[in-house]
Amino acid sequence: MVKFDLDKNAFLSNEERKLLAEAKGRPIIYDNDSPELTDKMEQEFLAARRRKPYRGERLAN
Repeated sequence: MVKFDLDKNAFLSNEERKLLAEAKGRPIIYDNDSPELTDKMEQEFLAARRRKPYRGERLAN
């Protein structure tokens, strides 16, 4: 296990923003460790989010 503290004053460099934008355009690759969600799995995930909503800024859409 790796443990680290986040710097709340940190920001993304232009290169990091570019890498993230490129990654966003790549296709999702599913495997045994991260399979595609079934309809039932997706509904359970959404129900869990409603029970415990995000706090603060969301990192993804």
